[in-house]
Amino acid sequence: MACRCAACKYHHRKCPPDCILAPHFPIGTTERFLTVHSVFGSANVARLLAEVPPPLRGDAITTLLFEAEALLNNGTKGPIAYIESLQMELRSLQTQIIAANLELNMLRSRATPPSVAPACSTPPPSPGDSSSVIEGSGGMELNGKPVGSP
Repeated sequence: MACRCAACKYHHRKCPPDCILAPHFPIGTTERFLTVHSVFGSANVARLLAEVPPPLRGDAITTLLFEAEALLNNGTKGPIAYIESLQMELRSLQTQIIAANLELNMLRSRATPPSVAPACSTPPPSPGDSSSVIEGSGGMELNGKPVGSP
């Protein structure tokens, strides 16, 4: 029987039908397996996968692979270095957004014409004011109704 997974091929053993690593490390993914194996060990990965519900095992392998690559690239901080880098980038982008909003507000204020003050110093009458009398084009009006002799 041919090998079904990179883990069994690496360990020179026959791949059992119930191999927990086979779905996640098919025969063409030897390099992925070696990355995870070099950091965590294949027995630990198999033990961890056995504790994870089957629908989440793919995510667990993706996470282990990410952490293994991060630890191999930066043995001191591992994935924390990547997180810190993303946080610095986020702060930089937030600063750029604030600067862009300030510039946008400044440009908007330049484009808005200054408001013109009314020539009359008395305020216009309010709609509910019954004592206001307005001269219209056809005569006198009180609250929008014509007033005059019948």
